[in-house]
Amino acid sequence: MTFLAPKGSEAEFTSTNPDQDSLSFNGKSATYDMQNFILNVNKVSFINVADSRIFPDSGKVVVEAEAKMRTLNRAKITMDTIDEYHKFDSVTANIYGKNSFKATGIYAYVNTTAKPQKINIDDIGVFRDSSSNGFHVYAKGDIDTSQKFTLLPKIYFKGKVNITSNNEPVEFKGYARLDIRNPKVKAEWFSIDNYLNKDSSFVTYSDPENEAHKPMTAGMVFDADSSDLYTSFFNAKKSSRDKNLFIANGIVFYDEKSKEFVAGDADKILNESPSGNVLRYNDATGKVNAEGKMNLGLNFGMVDIMTAGQVTTDVNNNAPVFNVALGIRFDLDKDLLDLMKKSILQGNYDQTDADYSSEAFQKAIPEFIDPKKEKSFNEAFNSTGTLVSGDALPYTIFFSNVELKWDKTSKAFYSTTPFSIAFIDNQSIARVVPGYIELGYKRSGDYMNLYIPAGDDDFWYYFNYAAGNMQVVAGEQEFNEKLVAVSPDKRRTESKDGKNYQYNPGSENKKNTFVNRIRFLQGEEPQ
Repeated sequence: MTFLAPKGSEAEFTSTNPDQDSLSFNGKSATYDMQNFILNVNKVSFINVADSRIFPDSGKVVVEAEAKMRTLNRAKITMDTIDEYHKFDSVTANIYGKNSFKATGIYAYVNTTAKPQKINIDDIGVFRDSSSNGFHVYAKGDIDTSQKFTLLPKIYFKGKVNITSNNEPVEFKGYARLDIRNPKVKAEWFSIDNYLNKDSSFVTYSDPENEAHKPMTAGMVFDADSSDLYTSFFNAKKSSRDKNLFIANGIVFYDEKSKEFVAGDADKILNESPSGNVLRYNDATGKVNAEGKMNLGLNFGMVDIMTAGQVTTDVNNNAPVFNVALGIRFDLDKDLLDLMKKSILQGNYDQTDADYSSEAFQKAIPEFIDPKKEKSFNEAFNSTGTLVSGDALPYTIFFSNVELKWDKTSKAFYSTTPFSIAFIDNQSIARVVPGYIELGYKRSGDYMNLYIPAGDDDFWYYFNYAAGNMQVVAGEQEFNEKLVAVSPDKRRTESKDGKNYQYNPGSENKKNTFVNRIRFLQGEEPQ
C-alpha cells in the first residue's frame, strides 16, 4: 500500500499506541507492507520528541508492528525546538514515544576561540522538570586527557559533560589544568563545576581539590618542612602542616594581552572592585604578583594583626617581597599610649611624610574597611588627609606601608626599609620612620618584635610579644616608670574563650639583640 501527500503538502503520521503519547511526525510519502506490518515513511524532515527535534538521515523512517520505530542512524538532534541551543551529529537514536527516546551522538562545543571541539555523547534522553512539570532532553558525555580539550585558551579539561535542552550553558564537572610550561611550576588538575557557553571568558572555582581529594591552593604558602615560602598555582600543599599566607578564590583565565594567568576575586577582576584577592602569573617570565588580604599564617591570640597589600616574586628564584599595610591592635594603658604617640611624633617630625597616594597603599587600604563604613571613611579621609584609629580602622598602631621579606633561618618576616606609621591610637603620625618589625613562627608560639625610634639613639620604643605576653620598654625613663606603676591586674586581660594577654616591662638587651639582627639581615652594621 502506497501513500502520497498532495503536492506541496505533508501527511501527518500519529501513533495509536497508548504508550507513545500520540507520537507524530510528517512525511511526504509512505509504503505499508500489510503482510509484515511495516510502514516506510519518506521525506520526514524531523520528529519532535519532548522539547527537541530529531532529524532522520535521508528523511527515512521505518515503523514496525505495534508502532515500534527502527533505530535511526546518522541522524541529527537540535535542542530545544525554539532556541536551538545545542546540536548533535552522528546520532544513533531509538524513539519510544512523544516524550521518550534514547540516543548517542557527537556534540561540537565552541569556546571563545570559535574552534569546534567534538565531545562523544553516550547518553541522550528525556527528563521531567519537577518545577515546571515539563519534558526536556539531557545529554551526557565524558572527556579524557587524550582529547586535549580546552574550556578556554590554555585551560584544559577532563571529566563529565552535562547538557540540557532548556539551558544554553553546558555543565563541565571534573578537573581543569592550566597550560603552564615553566618547569618550576607543576601544573596539576583541580576540581571545577562550571556552566559555560561560547561567550564564557573565565572558569570559576572555590577551594578546589586534586584527584586524590586533597585541598589545592592558588596563592602563597609557608612550607612547614623547609621553612621556605612557595607560590602555589592550583597545587596541593606539599604537607598538611603547610600554612596558607594568601589565597585567591573565584575565577581563572589566561589574559592574552598581558600574557598572564589571572586568578581570584571575580568582582575585583571584572568590575574593578577595590577589594578582593587576585593572583597573576606570567609563565614566560616566571613573575608572580598577588594583591589583597593576607594572614601571614600567624596566630597572636588576643593581639590582632591584619595585613593587606601586594606580594611580588619570581618562581625562578623564589624571593618574595611583601609591600603591605599592617594594623596591630593590643591593650596598653591610655597614659602610656599618650606619652608614646607624642614622643614618636615629635621625634620623627622631620622625617619624610607617609605617601598615601602610592599604588601599594591604595590597593591595600580597601581590604581593611568594612563596605558599610567605606563611604564615611572616604569622606573623612578626603576631608582631613589623615588616618586615626576609629570604627573603620580599630588599631592601636597602623602602618600604611611596610616592606617585608622572609628569612627561612629565623622563620620570620622582617622589614627591609623604613616603614610608614599612619597613626598611633587617635594621633596621626604620617611619617616614614627608620624602625624595624619582625613577625615570626615558633613552636612555643608565634612572636612579634617592633622597634620604633623617637628621635636620637636615646629615644625609642620596643615591643616583644609571644605567648600572650607583651614586653614593652622605652628609651625614656618616664615611660618605663609609668609602666611599672600600672597595677599588674590592670595589665592583664582574659577573653571569653579563655585567651590571656598581659603587658609587662621589657628588656633593653633584648631590644639591642633584635635591632642588631635585623640590621644584619638588611646588610647594615650592628650598633
